[in-house]
Order: sequence, then structure tokens, then C-alpha cells
Amino acid sequence: MFSLGYSINNEELLDLHIEHRNLSGDKITRDDALKIWTYELYKYSKSLTQRGVTVIYILPFSEFKESAAHYLANTFRSQDCSIVTIEHLQKRYSRIYADLKSIESSLHNFFLIDPFHALCTAGSCNMVANDGQSVMYIDSNHLSDYGSSKIAPLIKHVIYTVISSL
Repeated sequence: MFSLGYSINNEELLDLHIEHRNLSGDKITRDDALKIWTYELYKYSKSLTQRGVTVIYILPFSEFKESAAHYLANTFRSQDCSIVTIEHLQKRYSRIYADLKSIESSLHNFFLIDPFHALCTAGSCNMVANDGQSVMYIDSNHLSDYGSSKIAPLIKHVIYTVISSL
């Protein structure tokens, strides 16, 4: 995958204009790249789970139009760059979710963690927490320490579930 850079058109900011290539270097579609990624993830996870390794995979996080630093530093910021609806994210990631849920159902020790319920409220995800002070993300889609602390209980729950089943 190679990014061709951000668009200057606000409606296109969530599309990174990514160019997908196969191992031979030929351009391929996003769907074909996703099929390859899913298959490789499945093969790798299967090899791990067959050796008794438990795989915990966290589903994608929110993606925002701008980085957290840009949003917080810009006094003329628009509110919409710091909020993304869960509906939009679920639509954007529907194929990835379906593929990952298929892997989870076919591999005994493969567990998915959905971060949206811990990070989002009232149908939307925000860059800044409900307290108005804590930053959830360090850029446009990577969690800050505070954001990570919000999903830590989900990860602990899966780990405890796995341990208690041994």
C-alpha cells in the first residue's frame, strides 16, 4: 500500500488516495488488496492458534479528518473534524468487519475487540473525551494514553476469559 497523499477537498479527506499493489508490484483494487490482507492474516493467525497461541485483534479505531494536534491547536477549528459517527465508521469498515468476524468464527483462539463502545458515546466518536479536557487520539486515528486506558478493560476482559478457560 502506498499513499499518494491527502486531498485538499474536505469531502475527500477520509480517502487517502491509497494505491494498492500486489507482491509483483502490479496495481490492484482496494477489494483485491483487502482479500490478500485478510487471507494473510488468516494464515498467520491459523499458524499461531494451531500452536496454542491466543490472538487478540482490535478492530479499527475512528478516523478523523484532521490530526488531534491540528484540531486542538487551531482556534478556527470546525467541530465536524473532531467527530465521526459510528454509522459512518461501520459502513467504511463493513468489509473488514465481516472478514475479521469470519476469521474469529473459524479459529478457536482468535478474539476480536470492538473499541467503539468504549471510545464512543451517543452514536459518535470524539477526538476529545466527554470531560472536555482529555485527548482520546494522538493523531487522526491512533489512541493517546488516555484513549488506550478506555479500551484496557476490554483487553483485560478477553485475557481473563482466555485464562479462565484453560
